[in-house]
Amino acid sequence: MWTLLLLLAQTGTAAVPSSAYARAVDLVDSLYLYPDRVDAVAMLHAAAKQLANEVDWLLVTPIDDGVDLRHGSGRPIGAVTVGAVQTLPEALSALEDTVRESGYPLGDLDVRALLLDGMCRALDRYSTLLVGERKERFDMRLRGTVVGIGVEFDPIDGDALRIETIVRGGPAELAGMRPGDAVLRIDGRSTVGLPNATARKLISGDEGTQVVLHVDRAGTPLDIALTRAEGVVPNVSWRVLGDSVGYVAIEHVSQRTVVNLVAALDALEAEGALDKGLVVDVRGNTGGSMRESALVADHFVESGLLVRTLGRNGQEVPNLQPRIEARNSGTEPRVPLAILVDDRTASGSEIVAGALLELDRAVLIGSRTYGKGTVQKSFDLDSVGAAELKVTVAEYVLAGERRIADAGLIPDATVGEILLDQAGVRFRGWDPAWQGVAWEDIVPAVVERPSWRGIDPGENDVALEIGRRVVLAARDPSRSAALAALGPVVTAVRAEEEQRLETALLAHGIDWTAAEVDGGVPDAEVRVSAVARGRDRYQVTAVVDNSGNTRLNRAHVELVGPGWWSGLVVPIGA
Repeated sequence: MWTLLLLLAQTGTAAVPSSAYARAVDLVDSLYLYPDRVDAVAMLHAAAKQLANEVDWLLVTPIDDGVDLRHGSGRPIGAVTVGAVQTLPEALSALEDTVRESGYPLGDLDVRALLLDGMCRALDRYSTLLVGERKERFDMRLRGTVVGIGVEFDPIDGDALRIETIVRGGPAELAGMRPGDAVLRIDGRSTVGLPNATARKLISGDEGTQVVLHVDRAGTPLDIALTRAEGVVPNVSWRVLGDSVGYVAIEHVSQRTVVNLVAALDALEAEGALDKGLVVDVRGNTGGSMRESALVADHFVESGLLVRTLGRNGQEVPNLQPRIEARNSGTEPRVPLAILVDDRTASGSEIVAGALLELDRAVLIGSRTYGKGTVQKSFDLDSVGAAELKVTVAEYVLAGERRIADAGLIPDATVGEILLDQAGVRFRGWDPAWQGVAWEDIVPAVVERPSWRGIDPGENDVALEIGRRVVLAARDPSRSAALAALGPVVTAVRAEEEQRLETALLAHGIDWTAAEVDGGVPDAEVRVSAVARGRDRYQVTAVVDNSGNTRLNRAHVELVGPGWWSGLVVPIGA
């Protein structure tokens, strides 16, 4: 089976049936996790607002029990009201009819889909309608496979599609395509001026069917027939770090993640990189399948609760697994484990990180995670599965009764980035209130761009380096052993990063040496001024007057406001 780089999924849009209103409202009314949020008037408001966002002539004004509809010219179109939740389907249908019968153009908009999607927005950010291309992408991500031809391409100045990458073992390679080939026609249709989405739709199709591409290869015209096939969406990568430490990154969680993870671990073992320790990177991983996420965690533990789910009023949800326990397979890697997390680590990846934390298996390094903590289920709204309602039906609970929703996971070592580039200096991820740790406990990660002092300092992934050193220093595979190793590692890395920052700032004449001892609370005044230096250019001056007896070291001024410069730091130094 070949591995897909570019996802070429079919993206046709199917009509949502009129019965979908009743089906969707019934599902929300009976299964939605937070029944106190099911407000018929708010849901009607949100549905109408979503439609108005896409229809440029439509003005929507909320009224006490519904919405008032007008044309942009001010001409009344009608009003729709709603009573109890049970009357919401009729109100949504009336809203659709009123807009359709207004006499104003709607183009090819799927009004019903827009209203249903808008209705969900009154619930939470995770409940939504899946239809057309959105549903295809969701299904593909969940399955971990997709039908395509196995290429990565870019438009050539809007005139054609240029093949940049050919996937090994995929249909394109088997058909003899090469990087650099320019696709001029797809099944006879010209690609000149063709939108990328349309090109993808033409190239995609059912597994086993053919597509003919007319290609220009260095001035030679070719017609190449390709047979579409299913390929794997890559979501697990691996490499060997220094001192033969293994590293695995999981981009998202699909139904093939465990299979891909096992393959990665086998490859690391063959390289001799599973003997000393393993770093698992779920930064930027926004989740996916709950069950598969639990199985990823299960791969590293022999027993214990991985996750359980609680629906409305603490009850079980029909067709949703209420509890997943770890099973001893006898193949669990018994090496120290560090998990890298950030503020985009969410949902399923929080299950992975949180379960391994609670089961005394790993330390977490990075920044506080997103805090999703809820489970969504998808329900068909029609008989052919063309439209689905994805609705929040449960929250998940980890071992130790740990709940993630809105709280996230606070890592054992919190890393904050200090970015230096031509615009200046920015501190990112240094909000103690969000991170849940004090400012002085955040480990600096100095990220210097070449524009800062004209050199390329290379990559500096501090969270990864901490993880690598911790698993090397841990005396056994337990979390407690990794925690014991973490303190000295953090102290060493902090000193290295502070020295790195001192050197980088000194290049701009800023003395960033640390105070030998804490001198207490300073008595200082800050003055900031800005002078226009041309269109959209300002010279900002920050002055710190120290009138106290305590020497100031590492003083800096942070700019806060509505502009792009908000969050920019002016380092003053000692």
